[in-house]
Amino acid sequence: MTLNGSASLQVKDEITFRGRAGWATGDFLPYIFGGLAVGRMDVTRTVSSSVTRTINFANGSSTSFPLPQFSLTSTEGRSNNFVVGWTGGLGMEYMLWGNVFMRGEWEYIKFMSVKNTVVTQNSVHAGIGYKF
Repeated sequence: MTLNGSASLQVKDEITFRGRAGWATGDFLPYIFGGLAVGRMDVTRTVSSSVTRTINFANGSSTSFPLPQFSLTSTEGRSNNFVVGWTGGLGMEYMLWGNVFMRGEWEYIKFMSVKNTVVTQNSVHAGIGYKF
């Protein structure tokens, strides 16, 4: 018997709702954050099975042939599935001059299981901004 399986997952959209806490020391602001994450995903799983029968003869020879009535391919999936999860991370801001600052952060997101497939993401963000 032979089994072949595959799975694919595509994150189409995601949004996070975060709170953050930090401590300003001069021009430097390190912070941590955490909150809720919501994503929209497509998930597909496929499994194929086939059976090959082998007959062994008394003289030591054998012959093999596939049994088509025992071959099966099954696919299941979910499209536009909304999934909740959580997010957390670390970041920092630094005032460059006047009201111009730069920001960098690392974010971790973990979504709940979809069809027994768990999605986690790590990302790094960088930017420059202006405070009014």
